[in-house]
Amino acid sequence: MKLTIKTKKMYILEKIVAVIIIVAFLLLALSAAIVLVKRGFAAHEINECQKWQQEAIDYSDKGYFITDWQKAQCDHHDIQIKIK
Repeated sequence: MKLTIKTKKMYILEKIVAVIIIVAFLLLALSAAIVLVKRGFAAHEINECQKWQQEAIDYSDKGYFITDWQKAQCDHHDIQIKIK
């Protein structure tokens, strides 16, 4: 089969469109993965703060304390750890 100039242009255009669609899909998948990972980290940090909050209650009479980075993490998520 002999390809005409018009057929060659259509073939090239189809390949370009296919590449654009594949790249768009990959970017969408990457964006979704990034969002899911960020949500996972945030959920983990919130769980840690809730754990430290409970430890502060359980061990308040034993001199429980948290570090500056723990306080900053919990402040970021609006979780207050009350230490006596």
